[in-house]
Amino acid sequence: MFEIDRKTVAKFELLKISGKLVTAEAYKLEDEIDKIISKSAAINFVFDLCKLEYCSSYGLRIFIKAKKDLKMFNGKVIIFTPSKNFMELLEIAGLEDFFIIENDIASVVELLSE
Repeated sequence: MFEIDRKTVAKFELLKISGKLVTAEAYKLEDEIDKIISKSAAINFVFDLCKLEYCSSYGLRIFIKAKKDLKMFNGKVIIFTPSKNFMELLEIAGLEDFFIIENDIASVVELLSE
């Protein structure tokens, strides 16, 4: 089962993603992100992925697209507490340096205050 828990915090949208992000479910995440970008004043996304068990290649594409879309607004995408499986996926894809990856919420807040 795949779940998204969204919370708006001052300068960013926090999306806690848990479960298995298979291609069939990934469209839900993509729709949610697109909806947030079109309606929210926040231009930074923090994806809490500590409970993400699996991510398909299409799921990974959604995170890449979010970064690209937010770049137009000088926004940031931060991967927060990525699961071991997600980190392995980033390493296999050669994307571990593409995203900002943080494990400490104070670092996230500081980064977004810049």
